[in-house]
Amino acid sequence: MIERGSVVVTVFPALLAVFLCGCETGMERRTAPAPSPEGTLTVYVATNGNDAWSGRRAGPNFFKTDGPLATLEYARDEARRQRGTMAARIVVRGGVYCLPRPLLLEPPDSGLTIEGAPDEEVVVSGGCVVRGWKP
Repeated sequence: MIERGSVVVTVFPALLAVFLCGCETGMERRTAPAPSPEGTLTVYVATNGNDAWSGRRAGPNFFKTDGPLATLEYARDEARRQRGTMAARIVVRGGVYCLPRPLLLEPPDSGLTIEGAPDEEVVVSGGCVVRGWKP
């Protein structure tokens, strides 16, 4: 059983697949992510995000000119750029995120937390879809 907010990491040679799960069986509820602790930079990622946005909002604004980022890779890079010496977290909104390559976390990422949004189901997959395959 996977508990809400758990992180399962599987390492294969030359591949790192990270599964973040903010799961809850039964009905899915959309709620706003918890507020950031004082002095913590929060960057949001969502399936309806855009990597040209700031990542400082949990959802798109009314005019769709700012909101969450679209990819974990860009969120990691944005956290690196903005955080300075403060703690940082990436909040991943509900949805399925397929990684085209491993998400590498390096020493500059120390103190970075990547978490699923509360009460939202998040799947981060390092697998790829095979199309046209026949037995």
